[in-house]
Amino acid sequence: MPYHYGTDKKAVSSHNKKKPKSTAMKAKSKDKVKDYNRKGLTKAQIKSMDKHSMHHTKTHMNMMAKMMREGMTQKKAHDAVVKLEKEKKKKKKK
Repeated sequence: MPYHYGTDKKAVSSHNKKKPKSTAMKAKSKDKVKDYNRKGLTKAQIKSMDKHSMHHTKTHMNMMAKMMREGMTQKKAHDAVVKLEKEKKKKKKK
């Protein structure tokens, strides 16, 4: 098995190296972009929100977009929506 020296000068096996992700996986993930109201957002915000939308519901994305149009940053809008969702879930349990 071939060995080479890593950055810390220890022998490292080339067998354990991580393989790069294939481009086919990236194409599939774009299919999961939610359709939310993009009106009034900048191109940079839309690009960032499209990535974010793969992990959240359409309702979550619409609420975030609304808050961002009102001047909130994406991080603050996300935190606020998550907090609202948690409160709503708590009320539903009672």
